[in-house]
Amino acid sequence: MRRCVYLFAFLLAGPCTAAPAPASTSAWSSAEAQAEIEAFAKARAADVGNLVLGPRPPVLAPPSDKLSCAELYERRVALMHAKLNYRPPFNDDPRTQLAVGFGMVSSISLAFLPFAAIQSYTDAIQKVDTEASLDTLRYASARQQCFVR
Repeated sequence: MRRCVYLFAFLLAGPCTAAPAPASTSAWSSAEAQAEIEAFAKARAADVGNLVLGPRPPVLAPPSDKLSCAELYERRVALMHAKLNYRPPFNDDPRTQLAVGFGMVSSISLAFLPFAAIQSYTDAIQKVDTEASLDTLRYASARQQCFVR
């Protein structure tokens, strides 16, 4: 079980920005390294906060009134494309089914399941943020009466 926890923590942390610099480049000063370590720790703490406490309501700024209707439309289309998620649901994901199948033989493959669940959860949070941004752009388009005939 301890191996699974270590593997999961390693996968969740991603690449470490506090790694020592290669010999070919100049080394960081201790102040720069400390600032990078603190930024990394704050980012991981925010991730844990989102996972434990749930997503925070998105902070949205209304778009500028100087944007034309065509620019608002282009931003909406770009957000709609960013919102598309071709990843299957958690239970229908073949990777999840494969991990469960291999989990009957080796327990290390079960370490993928929490990772996939967290990935699915963060995708859902991102989808809510994107929808909120789309709503503000739609409201701005309606306020300017862009597509009224």
